[in-house]
Amino acid sequence: MSDLEEALEEPTCRICFEPGNLIQPCDCKTSYIHKECLMKWLNTSRRTNCEICLFDYKIKLKKPPVLLFSEDPIFNRNIMILGVLGLVPLSPVLFYTGLDALDVYYAVNILYLCLVFAYVKYVKVFSTLAFWKMCLTTGFTVVAVETGRYDHFIFDYGVSAILALACFCKNRFLRPINNEDNTQNE
Repeated sequence: MSDLEEALEEPTCRICFEPGNLIQPCDCKTSYIHKECLMKWLNTSRRTNCEICLFDYKIKLKKPPVLLFSEDPIFNRNIMILGVLGLVPLSPVLFYTGLDALDVYYAVNILYLCLVFAYVKYVKVFSTLAFWKMCLTTGFTVVAVETGRYDHFIFDYGVSAILALACFCKNRFLRPINNEDNTQNE
């Protein structure tokens, strides 16, 4: 037998196509998979059954945390620290150093856009945008109360609410459309 024929006879994982410690978790007779690959696939696809034979797996899928900005916990920590300790006090500090309220508003929003562009390829955009915008708006509340200029303040809370709503609704209502009925799995 040639090496190619031997390689074809050895079962491989249907997800990663690697041999190894394989299992047959469903009713598919020729389907092999690593347990880790199966769990990753089920968590990614949010399914609880085999897409081929429709066998129902007896597992509980993990729900993602609410405040997840990135898959990397270091980025999550950095975004939280930057928002709470950096962006919230930024507007009052700039205002009390002598800048006009409108100048403070434009300066913090330009900084906000620069931060978003710096982090955009590393984070989930909607949740990061919503969190940072809420931090900036919370800090600008002090400036709005001191000056009585609530026009930008109300606009920013509206933008923050829209971003937060988009972040919240993205995972709940904007799911990919399948040809099969998934109501039993939700």
